[in-house]
Amino acid sequence: MYKTVIGIDPGKSNGGISVLIGNNVANYHVPATFKEMVVLFREIVEKTEDQVAFLEVVNMFGVDTKQPGRLMRMMALFSNYRDLQNALTICNIDIVPVYPNSWQSYMNLRSAKNEDSAVRKKRYKSAAQNMFPRTKVTLWNADALILVKFGVKKLANDKEWINKYLIINQNL
Repeated sequence: MYKTVIGIDPGKSNGGISVLIGNNVANYHVPATFKEMVVLFREIVEKTEDQVAFLEVVNMFGVDTKQPGRLMRMMALFSNYRDLQNALTICNIDIVPVYPNSWQSYMNLRSAKNEDSAVRKKRYKSAAQNMFPRTKVTLWNADALILVKFGVKKLANDKEWINKYLIINQNL
């Protein structure tokens, strides 16, 4: 079905994009601008065929609106998410939006209720390193790598779920 699986953690400063082609993985920081995003995705399209991106959906919680600094960071994150979605669409890469709870549960990585985010990120880094032992896993690319593995597992085992959420961008 798909020969290239892309996992995207849309973080503005610590986001990552992981691309799996066959057994080879490449990792990229999320580009800073929309134009750079389009350039990166076009390069991926030129080198590969049949791409699908598992794009983590950005959520806002009530507590996010109560802290002005946090609200500004969330607005930047939403803008980045929209730019990534638009760049994927322009490059005709199919998209599967994935909520964090969905991929974390499916990959048995749900965090404890009060788990510190730094502890969680280190746990995800360790899990990603186990999934991709030949890849240099960092805090910025761990989530994207796990999203790739999530995508591979869903493509192999749950096509119905894929078809339910898939946004096909070919021939727009």
